[in-house]
Amino acid sequence: MRHKHDCDTCVFLGVEGVFDLYYHSPYPGETGWTVIARFGAGRDYKSGLHFANGIDAELTKALVIAKSLGLHRDFELG
Repeated sequence: MRHKHDCDTCVFLGVEGVFDLYYHSPYPGETGWTVIARFGAGRDYKSGLHFANGIDAELTKALVIAKSLGLHRDFELG
């Protein structure tokens, strides 16, 4: 992990190029599962499950890893 990320519900998934990859699980009782590719501090990141279907390489990689770890199931996409 090379870039500061201050969300305590995110799971670090690894590094892809210049990006730190994360899976965000919402706080209990909330919705909002997503994947994140951070490339710097503050607003230097990209996110969104809708981009993780082949549109964005790093977000797609994050979703593949999250699924392989059992963190995300397809029915959660909605």
